[in-house]
Formats: sequence, C-alpha cells, structure tokens
Amino acid sequence: RVELVGCCNRQGSLAAQITLAEQGVLPGDSAKIKIMVANGGNQRNKTHRQELGLWQQISFRSLYRGDMKSFDRKVVRTAVRNRQSKVDHGNQQLEFPIPPTLPPTSTTDTGLVTVSYFFKLDLGVGTLELIVPVVVGRHELPGDEKQ
Repeated sequence: RVELVGCCNRQGSLAAQITLAEQGVLPGDSAKIKIMVANGGNQRNKTHRQELGLWQQISFRSLYRGDMKSFDRKVVRTAVRNRQSKVDHGNQQLEFPIPPTLPPTSTTDTGLVTVSYFFKLDLGVGTLELIVPVVVGRHELPGDEKQ
C-alpha cells in the first residue's frame, strides 16, 4: 500500500492511495488494484484524468577492466502497458492485465542485467504520482525439477 497526499495548490488538496491485492503477479494473469482518490478541490476540479501503468526497469552494470571495484550503471525505464481513465472522489477497483511475455523480476541485484517492475499512477495534477513495486514471477515450465 502506498499513500500520497498533495496539499494546497490553487485547486485545493488531493489525497490518493493505491493498494495491490498481491505483491507478486504472473505473466498472463491480472493484478487486482484498488485506487482511492480524495479530492478536496472546488467542484469544477473534482475529476482528473489519471493514468495507471506497469513499468519495467532494466539496470545494466559494467565493470571497468583495470579496476574491479569501479563500475558504471545505466537504468532504462519503459512503460509496458498503460491504462487511462477519469477518476473523481472515491474508490475504484481494477483488474490490470499483465502481458504474457514479460521476463521475470531478477532475484538478485548482483548481475550485469537486472529486471524489476512497478506500477505508476499519474494523477494528472502537476507531478503527483504514486509508484508501487511489484514482482513478476514465472510459470513453472515442463521439465523444471524442484530441488
């Protein structure tokens, strides 16, 4: 659960909360998400266009040849899927489809390439946004043996 309270702009105040039913999801399934928005602004500013997206973050790490303690890191963030809707004061329940071809979240941060995911809720008001990490797992493949 992540909460954000934005306060005191010309339109009033805005509070938002995003809750995931599960911290982990599988490719091809749907994530159950609850969004709560409490808009304290005046009546003509009650409704905002929001965008909820699933984002993939890939971190690339490279070591320098002569110095094994020095490394460079590059991070790339890409929207995997976005969904727009209008939201006003109240709660909204969503089922967000997870693409079936996503690679799983990396289990360690020590490799040369690591993959992670997060949901980002852009509230459409200035720079107010909520970010919630999520773990994308993988289906067990035929022939996988439990150890």
